[in-house]
Amino acid sequence: QPRRLYLCRAQLLPNPRMSTPWQALFASQSDLAFITTMGFDVETFAFILTSGFAKHWCHTPIPRGDISRYANPRVER
Repeated sequence: QPRRLYLCRAQLLPNPRMSTPWQALFASQSDLAFITTMGFDVETFAFILTSGFAKHWCHTPIPRGDISRYANPRVER
């Protein structure tokens, strides 16, 4: 029997914009989880965000072929 190398619908999140693994990780504020996934602790991540990354992330669109480079980011989504 061949092994599947893809996910089926039942294995996907019901709403990929809500209750994502990233949201659970961030809400946990667990140093161990942050270090394991990103390589730095919660305090360092907060420092990165407050040092300008959050502003840049929220105000710079991610380049995509189907979206204008000049479109306004929709952070609330």
